[in-house]
Amino acid sequence: MGWTNVTASEIIAEQPVLLHGVVVLASADGGAATLYEGQDTASGRKIATIEGSANESRPVAFYPPLLCERGLYVAVGSDVTEVVVHWTPILDE
Repeated sequence: MGWTNVTASEIIAEQPVLLHGVVVLASADGGAATLYEGQDTASGRKIATIEGSANESRPVAFYPPLLCERGLYVAVGSDVTEVVVHWTPILDE
């Protein structure tokens, strides 16, 4: 299992992955991050918006993990300090 820590919106993976979970740390005003199955917000399929309370981390686990066949993108809101995404690439055999 891999993980990626981001502070701004970005593509986490361009290949198929399994999404295990996410942790959102919001600033003093609270904030949210949105996960998409795909490469961006326009063409991606929305998985979930995770809202964080002021100065608290919000962990969310997906069990079983979610299959993201078209990759994984995270959109980070303006009041989010960081987002940690736990994922595993699906390797071609």
